[in-house]
Amino acid sequence: MCVNAFYLTLCMQHAPIQFSLVILAMFFIEGEDILTKIILSMLKYFENYLLKINDFQKITEFIKRGLINNFYREIQKCRKQKRLVQVLLDIGFIKRKEKQHKPKKPKGLMGRLIAKPLSFGNDVYSYFFK
Repeated sequence: MCVNAFYLTLCMQHAPIQFSLVILAMFFIEGEDILTKIILSMLKYFENYLLKINDFQKITEFIKRGLINNFYREIQKCRKQKRLVQVLLDIGFIKRKEKQHKPKKPKGLMGRLIAKPLSFGNDVYSYFFK
């Protein structure tokens, strides 16, 4: 639980108020795992930028102060450009739902009779002779 408090503080300390409210709502709805997912997604989004920085202090400072603000700005830009969903898919924050297969419709008279819900009782007579 100590680590989650640190993550929550990291996410909300320098974030814009709108983004802080979103993070807090997601934390209450999804639970503690969402904080780790948010931070990892932000780090993945800025992966190339962070790899170019050679100074550990600059990286630490960026994570403490710039990560949330820059991510929020980038999300706002993506939303205006109508590519937010694609960006969130790319960084692994959201996943596509797998297609659900529709059950096959039974063919023939017997298939339709079997698929027909029981409407009057559970005995065979009331099923066939309404």
